[in-house]
Amino acid sequence: MNEEEIIQKVKVAERIANNSEEFKKIAFRVILSYLLGTAEPVVKVINSKKIWLRGRKRNYRKTTTDCASKIDELINGTFFDSPKTNKEIIDKLRLIGYNMSPTSLPSYLIPRVQSGKLTRKKTQTPSGEVFDYTKADRK
Repeated sequence: MNEEEIIQKVKVAERIANNSEEFKKIAFRVILSYLLGTAEPVVKVINSKKIWLRGRKRNYRKTTTDCASKIDELINGTFFDSPKTNKEIIDKLRLIGYNMSPTSLPSYLIPRVQSGKLTRKKTQTPSGEVFDYTKADRK
């Protein structure tokens, strides 16, 4: 977005805000915080409504090494000595402080099945078919 487009959008926003002086103050703070790159959101109360105007978005990289290492610890321990379903694995991870969605768990387990650390077997339950994961027998 170039400078002219920004000025056009500010003019439209000023028309919507009825050229209020309060809008100009808030807009200045938002633009300044965006240019300075501050992560703190700008908060303003107008007509007893709290309005959150966020500054520049930050890119946060999601680290998955901690969760992967915790799954490896469970494999090396006694947790996978008996068959475990996805739900049981997720419940165990939540107990030790790692929240994980059920859809992302297989992306951690399947590489361990392929490398031979775990075995996977499909079993029938009243709610449908599920996979059971157990520790692979090392010879």
